[in-house]
Amino acid sequence: MIRFPVYAPAGTRPRLSARLLSRMGQPVRELQVAAAAEPDAANAIDLPLASLAAGEYIVEVEAATDAGGVKDRVGFRVTP
Repeated sequence: MIRFPVYAPAGTRPRLSARLLSRMGQPVRELQVAAAAEPDAANAIDLPLASLAAGEYIVEVEAATDAGGVKDRVGFRVTP
């Protein structure tokens, strides 16, 4: 489970998306983001590791509003 906050101007809820990327940055699959019920609560991504082969991966999260967007990436390693 990956949990993360997202901040935006008052009254604005950003559109959230996430992708699992290979070590080289190639898309592996889209990830479902469970948006927080309240603006200051954490959003969540459920990422079971059992289906992934050993190796290095990146989770890319994007938050966007009509005013613009931002992306962040976090790398991790799956070991046998």
